[in-house]
Order: sequence, then C-alpha cells, then structure tokens
Amino acid sequence: MALAFGALGMAEATPAVGVRLALAAEVGAKAGVATVVCLGDAAHEGLGSAVVDESGPASLLPALLVALPAAAFAPAGSTPALVVAVAAGPVVALAVARWSRRRLGGVSGDVLGATNELGRVVAVHAG
Repeated sequence: MALAFGALGMAEATPAVGVRLALAAEVGAKAGVATVVCLGDAAHEGLGSAVVDESGPASLLPALLVALPAAAFAPAGSTPALVVAVAAGPVVALAVARWSRRRLGGVSGDVLGATNELGRVVAVHAG
C-alpha cells in the first residue's frame, strides 16, 4: 500500500523523471541491502549468514559507488530527487541494521528482505 501511494506521487512527474526515480529507488534499495550485508553480523545460520559472513566494511565503498550512476544525467530539475532516492536505501539500512542487532541479534535473510522493501518505499516517497 505504501509503495502504491508513492507511485501515485510519481505519476505527477514527467515520464522521463518517473522512470528515473523508480530506477533510483530500486538502486538505492539494493545499496541499502549491501550496506546491511557489509556492516552487519549474522543472527544465525541461513541466508543472512551466507552473505554477511563473506563481506565486511571494506566491501561497502565499491557497493555504494556502483549506485551513483542512478542519479547521474538526471532530467532538468530532478537531480535532488534522484540523489535523495538513491541515498534513502542506505539510510534506511542503517536503521534496520541497528534494530535487527538489538532485537534479533543480527542480520537474517528476513532482515535483508525487509531492508530492500523499506528502502524502496522510503526512496519513492523521499524522491
């Protein structure tokens, strides 16, 4: 429902801006997942541990750098919206990682999925 309301807001934009905003939101959500993977600790054996244990903080910078082109070459006047949309995913990820560490003992596959979905919704609304 939250994503649908965000899409309604995007309907007011030109098609070029709307498509770029949707792309930036998706890229930002994936950058958020990468943030949790690189900075988190696994809560238990499973999908979360399979990816979290293989990554570390040093892997975060390259993961975030590949997200930057989603905000490049923006249609006139849309650069701030695209930058905010890309940045929303990692910001949400930091909050989710903190919450999961305190409440669940670390990152699990469900935490990765929640990070992706929450990052996408926040990015669409923020953009």
